[in-house]
Amino acid sequence: MLRATLLAAALLWAMLGAALAQAPGPVIGNQPICPGASQICQPQTVAQTPVGPACGGYVGPGDVDANWTHWYGLRAYSAATCGAALISVYRNDAGTGTCNGVASQTTCSIKSLTTNGKLDEADLTTFCSGSTCAAQTVFDQVGSINVGNQGSTSQSAAVTASCVNTTYSCLTGSGTTKLVGSANLTVPNGNIIYTAAKQTHTTSGNRDILVGQALFNSSIGWSTTDHMDCLEGGSGEIIGTVALGTWIRGFCTINAGSSALLENGTNHTGTLTSGSSSQTFYVMNNTTGGSTATWVEGGINSTLMGSTLSTMDSNVSAYWGI
Repeated sequence: MLRATLLAAALLWAMLGAALAQAPGPVIGNQPICPGASQICQPQTVAQTPVGPACGGYVGPGDVDANWTHWYGLRAYSAATCGAALISVYRNDAGTGTCNGVASQTTCSIKSLTTNGKLDEADLTTFCSGSTCAAQTVFDQVGSINVGNQGSTSQSAAVTASCVNTTYSCLTGSGTTKLVGSANLTVPNGNIIYTAAKQTHTTSGNRDILVGQALFNSSIGWSTTDHMDCLEGGSGEIIGTVALGTWIRGFCTINAGSSALLENGTNHTGTLTSGSSSQTFYVMNNTTGGSTATWVEGGINSTLMGSTLSTMDSNVSAYWGI
């Protein structure tokens, strides 16, 4: 009797187990939970939209080194700032045009493209169609000192599309060109002043400032011998060797006895003693009628870059092709 009872119980448990095995288990949503676990056996696959690099993988000066205190140029400062306004321009015929899709503009803020960091050449060409354009303001991309013509059209720099390797825009100026900062600026010892430009002189023995302070204090520009130079109002000058009419990538390191001018990858050393006083700040201050400057970018970095300086120089060369 006992044996029959035990067999009946075993058969009952077997039948119950079979029934449970066939019954649907607990689910999350419409997905079954794996036996003995708290996870979905076959998780749903959710299609993901690939996210590409910011600004199409563009790498700007701010991506190479983040210690710029002021930066100006006709390309985006960094991938994160693609789409920001770089310059404002006006038509020399005082006419109107279409800027950023808005008709009847008397001035136009030209932005960098969000796809590659390049100045919006199409917007510039549309706005300036039938006339020529000049820069009213070049915007400081990291600081607060914009530079501009201060209301004097005679001080403006011309804006020319596709003038660098038939691809990129540039600013050109001569004689009275003078883009003046909205505030004075101090450039202390330990800073780097940078520019990418080329210059032609018809009259030798003149000086011009490309980026820097008034009275040829802390600045990078052109010497009386028609070469790029670093100047410091305290004392000192370092002169390069690249001939006029050649695009130059110039980095002026102000560091007392360890100062240097990196010119298209070649280093010239010397002594620059910083005056560190607050002076009027300029971009493209062409003080003489016999000189013409063509300019694309420049700025001031607050640290001595070290090995990063070579990377920065390569970045400028690769982007502009100069």
